[in-house]
Amino acid sequence: MRALLTKTSFFLVLMLALAGCRESAGGTPINPTTPTPTPTPQVPSASTSSPATDAPPAATYSLTIGTSPSPAVAGEGAVIVAVRDSGGRAVANTAVQRITIVGNMNHAGMVPVEATRRADRATTRQAGTFSVPFNFNMGGDWILSVAVQMTDGTTVNGTLNLSVR
Repeated sequence: MRALLTKTSFFLVLMLALAGCRESAGGTPINPTTPTPTPTPQVPSASTSSPATDAPPAATYSLTIGTSPSPAVAGEGAVIVAVRDSGGRAVANTAVQRITIVGNMNHAGMVPVEATRRADRATTRQAGTFSVPFNFNMGGDWILSVAVQMTDGTTVNGTLNLSVR
């Protein structure tokens, strides 16, 4: 009887631990209490986050993200990032400090590809538009996460989902 009780206790503890690991790793809870979210559409998005200070609110910026060539192909290429102010005007190139791009694929086992450029070292096509070299090391579905650090301390984040041929 004691052996059965020990085995049952071990099994219950193991199941609880595995359920907790699944939820803490970002998995779907075994008994979700909220409906499953619908997938987000594959369109570029951007958001602004400001540092927590007592300073006046930072300016609001937006990103437009693309690739060169377009559509993207496997191998060396570039990610094109255009930064606009709240009025839709291109920001001055000196307003951008650093651009970081992290590319990941939608399947397990992919090591993310990262490219970081100081804005003064990125190729500029026109005011507020930067070209950052990027290696799409294989074809498939990619998710690009872009973070643009502005000289006023604001970080502008954007995401682009794309298929690389």
